[in-house]
Amino acid sequence: MRNFFRKKSSTLVCGNTNPIKPCQKFIIVQNGTNPTTDYYLKDRFPENLTSIFDIHDIPPADDYIYEDALVVFCRYASSQWLKTIREKQNLISGCILFLDDDMDGLLQNPRVSKSYKKRLLKNHFQHLSTLSSVLNEIWVSTPYLQTIYKNAKTVLSPIPPKLSELKKQGTQNTVIISYHATKVHTPEYLWIAPVLKRILNKYDNVCAHVIGPYPNHQDRLPRTLYSRQINWNDYPFLAGTYQADISLAPLIKNAENDARSHTKAFEVARQNAVGIFCN
Repeated sequence: MRNFFRKKSSTLVCGNTNPIKPCQKFIIVQNGTNPTTDYYLKDRFPENLTSIFDIHDIPPADDYIYEDALVVFCRYASSQWLKTIREKQNLISGCILFLDDDMDGLLQNPRVSKSYKKRLLKNHFQHLSTLSSVLNEIWVSTPYLQTIYKNAKTVLSPIPPKLSELKKQGTQNTVIISYHATKVHTPEYLWIAPVLKRILNKYDNVCAHVIGPYPNHQDRLPRTLYSRQINWNDYPFLAGTYQADISLAPLIKNAENDARSHTKAFEVARQNAVGIFCN
């Protein structure tokens, strides 16, 4: 069986060897609202100089949009955007791809759902050849990802949300334990579920809230509210309403999780909870 937990290098390269020119504005291209843009890119550049577009948007035709602009693709790209960037390459200051995941590892991982892999193939892998030809630089979120993407020279630290975005929690009579994740982290849920079950059985004043993993009714824990995976457009607001006392954030040891940064701490803060982190 192929070893999915070994370190591996990506073949993604930066085909545009010209240095990035001084820029006057910024263009972020993303696949819908998402935590990667919010934590790493949106607040890194001046708001009045930054335009954010979706990969499914028709790229603007006006040359002024691109003049002296630094273009940052957040994880994904599209044929129409890459075609436009190639046509406007003499106008822009440079083109960057930002990654906060080991994309090759996710594609090879047998635990990752087929639907997620289809999205990776559609929005990332099928564009790699064209994307590489326009890239000046690759930015990543952790030093570990630099070992995967050998051409990555810059590591960005996440930017915490503004204090105004973090909801305040009132007094509660019960203890709420949360586990908020995506379906990719179902193995972590299966790991903590027996521990959580023992706690719920022992303490009548404890309840739990799980987002992401969605087990069958017969496999659900007592006094536990299950919610399907929530898109990032809604999560920052809803996290403030899903206040918790303790938020669990385990990571199973594997190559994909080795690439993770510490943005989970921000999601714990949104719930005004104490975080328990482990791997």
